[in-house]
Amino acid sequence: PMVSIEPADKGTAADGSVRLVYRAGSRECGQVVFRTEGPKAQLLQAAGENNLILDALVRAALNAADLAGAREMVCQVPTLYPTLSAVGFVKSDKGMGIQIREFFNHPCSHP
Repeated sequence: PMVSIEPADKGTAADGSVRLVYRAGSRECGQVVFRTEGPKAQLLQAAGENNLILDALVRAALNAADLAGAREMVCQVPTLYPTLSAVGFVKSDKGMGIQIREFFNHPCSHP
């Protein structure tokens, strides 16, 4: 089946968040929700059937936030920290964060 990551809804939700959905054919395999406010984006939730899907969704959110003008993405959802750490997010006193430009300027480092 064809795989796609696309906005689940037209535009943004009432709270300003965007939900991207990972689909394999017509089956929904995961989603990521984030909100961009000026230079900062906040990852609100992410779920996927496996780590590969979760990784792809986080990367798609980073790309969408970058296109929306964000320079940094932060997350305060502890259950996502292991996945985010693998993508390149760094822990701080505000949760985990990543500089988006820096992320896209480095080549992928998958083992």
